[in-house]
Amino acid sequence: MTGPIGSHIPYNSSPASAINSGSGSNLQLRVIFTNDIHGREDEFNRFGTDCVPDDYQNQTCYGGVARMKTVFDSLRSGFKNTLLFDAGDQFQGTMFYSHFKGNSTARFMNALGYDGMAIGNHEFDDGPSHLARFFAQLNFPVVCSNLDLTEAPDLDRWVKPYVLFPEYELAIVGFVTVTTQFISNPGRTVKFLDPAESVQKYIDLLRAKGYKRFIALSHNGYKQDQALAERTEGLAMIVGGHSHTYLSTDHPNDPDSKGPYPTKVLNQGGRYTYIVQAKKFGEYIGYIDMELTSDGDMAWLAGQPIHMTTAIPKDPYFSRQVSQWRESFDRIGGFSIGELEVDLPQEPCKVGECLLGNMVTDAMLEVGQFYKPQIALMNSDGMRSGMRKGNVTINRLINVLPNDSYLVHLNMTGKEIRDTLVGAVNEIHPVDQKPVTVFIQFAGLKMEFNFQAKTIKSISVRASPAPSSSSGSQSTNDPAANGDSQWVPLDDAATYSVISTDFITKGGDHLFDKPRPATNITKMYNMLYEYAKIRPQLRPQLDQRMVSV
Repeated sequence: MTGPIGSHIPYNSSPASAINSGSGSNLQLRVIFTNDIHGREDEFNRFGTDCVPDDYQNQTCYGGVARMKTVFDSLRSGFKNTLLFDAGDQFQGTMFYSHFKGNSTARFMNALGYDGMAIGNHEFDDGPSHLARFFAQLNFPVVCSNLDLTEAPDLDRWVKPYVLFPEYELAIVGFVTVTTQFISNPGRTVKFLDPAESVQKYIDLLRAKGYKRFIALSHNGYKQDQALAERTEGLAMIVGGHSHTYLSTDHPNDPDSKGPYPTKVLNQGGRYTYIVQAKKFGEYIGYIDMELTSDGDMAWLAGQPIHMTTAIPKDPYFSRQVSQWRESFDRIGGFSIGELEVDLPQEPCKVGECLLGNMVTDAMLEVGQFYKPQIALMNSDGMRSGMRKGNVTINRLINVLPNDSYLVHLNMTGKEIRDTLVGAVNEIHPVDQKPVTVFIQFAGLKMEFNFQAKTIKSISVRASPAPSSSSGSQSTNDPAANGDSQWVPLDDAATYSVISTDFITKGGDHLFDKPRPATNITKMYNMLYEYAKIRPQLRPQLDQRMVSV
């Protein structure tokens, strides 16, 4: 790769007329960005996990910091004004985070020369104090304008609402999704404020100091960034993350694209704010070339996401560094304990039944069998990556469930279980009308539903706990094995023995309307290891526990 691909395409930043880019002291700037890396410091396959021999043979490995170094150097070469940003969620997703807890991440980000980062929700997974220790290792600023850190002084020391680049007369304002308080572990000392109000507050403050050029670093989601752009004025661009959205310059002809790159939104000032995002894991690197007028308007801009395939060579030094960091956890968990006979993609788990969800929830029922559970409930995004068929190693299992969550037991009424499923399908909890941020996976239940219409036709439960299986090839929900006669309608008044995770029972993803007491059993990744180690061959199946009607 010798340089960025594409040519400058003019965009009007005003709906009324194009801006004259030839007058005044305009700024030509290249912004390079990443978002939602989630610990993918080494290359990965289409399931987000370590590449296996077939992936190397088929050239289906992507990303990694060694390729990032190559691309960043190329994008910076010959371009005078460049800035490199990250839009949050560097944490959580592979052994690089599970084992090193951000230490390797800080080293690589510093070496890559980032100029700033937003905070993602997963940055809070190990609490504010741990996050402060991570930020203390960085040699670039961290920005977030919608946090009240008055009661979290260790974090307040490192997090600022904005960062200034006086040489460009440019201000970078950060913000994060308020759902972090439900889906991560920020604790009681971190308060979340309305992002649009916070961003506008600092734009107005900085304007009074003479700044007129504004870019936001967001970890708030593609749709939410569009809504914020509509509620604010002054932002030329939002560099986003959180929703893992792939945008394309060829939208709508690109079938994988969720929108145009960049997406333009008419803001409160009657100008356009441009929004970019680059999917997840570093499979794509984003860049935008722009010309900003002295008043902060966009004269022109162009760019595209760069696909980080094997066609991009790895930087040799960074490649060696990745291998050296890997050595310690590969020694511990790199050996095979069995064979997975089918691919287990994660994406289908977000909207319906999936092989990965069936395996994990069946495992939850089996490992928690001391409590005679009837039902297992798992948040779909708690499974952070899929699995490629082939050798099953401890590291690969941890990559599926990298969080430090516990398998837990609790009792729930049928009404509480029904509310949980209704919330997962409707994306709004029926008890308090608050957003539910993920879909659900389960065992011990059957559901007829329509995700698009947000309706549930029926929910059934097994009349008695399912027998355990040692083969890994027969689902506990399989009607051929267990008989449809053993399924009965869920009884709202009955009490059921339920296995879940402490993340859910504490209110995570708002699948429950309130935290519920539960008994810890074991760590989730230990649970999956206990299930897999007695199964030389794993072959989970779809069994119609979820039927779209």
